[in-house]
Amino acid sequence: MQTSPQIRPNEIELLIKDELFLLGSSQVVYYDPKGNSDISTHIATHLNDLKEWFHELGYELCYIPEISGSLSEREVRYLFPNWRGEPLNLPGNDLLKPLLKGNNRRLGAGFFRKDKNKPATYRFFPLAPLDKIPLDVQLVGYKSCLFGEFSQSPILHENEIRYSISFKKDDDSLYSLYETKLSEADGNFSEEDISREVRMIVDRLHKEGVAEFVLKCMVPVESKLSRLVVTPDYDILLPDYGNLNIAMTPLPKTVFLLFLRHPEGILFKELVDYRDEMRHIYNKISKRTSPDVIDGSLDKLTNPTDNAINEKCSRIREAFVKQIAPSLSHSYCITGTKSGVKRITLPRNLVEWLCEL
Repeated sequence: MQTSPQIRPNEIELLIKDELFLLGSSQVVYYDPKGNSDISTHIATHLNDLKEWFHELGYELCYIPEISGSLSEREVRYLFPNWRGEPLNLPGNDLLKPLLKGNNRRLGAGFFRKDKNKPATYRFFPLAPLDKIPLDVQLVGYKSCLFGEFSQSPILHENEIRYSISFKKDDDSLYSLYETKLSEADGNFSEEDISREVRMIVDRLHKEGVAEFVLKCMVPVESKLSRLVVTPDYDILLPDYGNLNIAMTPLPKTVFLLFLRHPEGILFKELVDYRDEMRHIYNKISKRTSPDVIDGSLDKLTNPTDNAINEKCSRIREAFVKQIAPSLSHSYCITGTKSGVKRITLPRNLVEWLCEL
């Protein structure tokens, strides 16, 4: 097949003003300012064939109406646990139109992808009317653009947030839920601790930036932190998230409640000073455990050379991330800098104690 002389197999620079929009380097998004033009109808009709064509080149074609239609209620509630079932917006191919800068606002239908050499910049390949140039002929020209700058192997967005829950190896540092690089400690974390369903949601929403962005545009409420209630039975509830119950075993819950009681934070090396307080909390929430077992557990937790405290912090993270997205659960977890004070950053005006500790 010969490329039509009318085709200019060159892309133009595209600027998007929303910093929340992240596109993977192996993703190509179809855009149509009219939402559903003749070109869009053709794309939708031949979507599977087009996705396969891009896949063979090492790219993923992102068609926004398909993405929005495939997102599940579970995914919506995971990222927006304060959603109460309000009708969702159904974005179309013109979703990004309000986000385009300058002359880009006058663009017609076409494909765009990330520019690997310029942050927050994209490359746009305009499509001509199909009655003038068939789409398959235009794609031949586009193919030379795709391979002019990128290799066939998909690569990750430089600023893409990678999801990890980790505890560290031999000092008292505690890594955040958000890390630009995976630490060696990730090898100590078993993904089996999180359900397959949740892992699939996290992978999709945090490794495929388009899906997360589309979902955020669909939900008519802003994601917000919930109040946290500690019940008379020491259950941990999030009432603004449909009364989610954050289940933990006694030791992680003891550590969580200790840090919740101390908004100023605690140094791990000084946990021994809080041993009596932890014993008091542990006795309240676990009345069947023998004193010897409690003492052994507290010895490990307060030993600065033992990894037990990091393990319990990991269990706390897991308990929250199973229920709500990392972007929200981060505020409920114990975080801090290496060798620095660790704390739960949740504003204490959102905490309600219904128990006696």
